[in-house]
Amino acid sequence: METKPNAEELQKRLSEESKAYGIKEKNAFINYGWLVHVEGFREGFGKEYRLNFKEGLQKVAGQSGRYAAYASASKILHPSAWVVAIPDDKFYLFTLLELSKTLTNIVGLIKDYIVRYRQFSSKIAECDSYARTIDSYLRMIARNNRIAAAKYTRRTAK
Repeated sequence: METKPNAEELQKRLSEESKAYGIKEKNAFINYGWLVHVEGFREGFGKEYRLNFKEGLQKVAGQSGRYAAYASASKILHPSAWVVAIPDDKFYLFTLLELSKTLTNIVGLIKDYIVRYRQFSSKIAECDSYARTIDSYLRMIARNNRIAAAKYTRRTAK
């Protein structure tokens, strides 16, 4: 059975690695330090990228345009007193649309992966079929979004 690591040894290693990358905030390094191993991040660190969510993880993932949605979701997850005054249907639509955007992103990434690596597959026809299936899922998600948005608009117009 493995013993627990020595806390002093871990602190020393954390300090050394933080210093090696010129990082003063240890919590940022603990949470986002792995980003220095993502292609392109290290080269842009301190210029284009930082060790945080908004200017680090989200930016390197190409999702900067989604920051407003993240900020809104964060407010919902960490509510203040103002949240109580907002009607549930507004939260419902926001949650539904953001969930579908997330699903669309994930499904789109899977499709991109399949298209990019299909040439290495021994079952190219299955890759093509799967890509077509993903397209039908994306159309279904878009149709459901339009229905939900129309329903929400009618509900709030009353």
